[in-house]
This record gives sequence, structure tokens and C-alpha cells, in this order.
Amino acid sequence: MFESVSQMAARGYDPEKVAQVQELIKSPDGMKLFLAFGLFMMLLIMVVGSSIGGAFYAAWSRRRPTF
Repeated sequence: MFESVSQMAARGYDPEKVAQVQELIKSPDGMKLFLAFGLFMMLLIMVVGSSIGGAFYAAWSRRRPTF
């Protein structure tokens, strides 16, 4: 992760911002922040995805004829 942030400066990102992110990643609190953010985003994606899937199945099962 640290290497990918280092490459951002070569891609045209602001070197000062890249250095700030690198310092944040080096600290234990920064890693906790990135981990918590990643887990929250995964939770959000899972909830939204399952909600959409549930809505599609409910619409599909309502149209099926029951015997």
C-alpha cells in the first residue's frame, strides 16, 4: 500500500499531499483509519448489493405463476 501511494507522485498528484498520506499510513492510527474505512465501504457495498438482489428476486417471484 505504501508503494502504491509513493507512485502517485510520479503520476502527477501533489507531492505534499502524497507525503501527508505516507506519514498517515506509517502511523498505527492511520492504518486503523484505513482499515475501518475499507471495512465500512465493504459493508455498504454488501448491503446495497443484497438489497438490489432482494428487490430483483421479489419482482421476479411476484410475476411467476404459482401452481
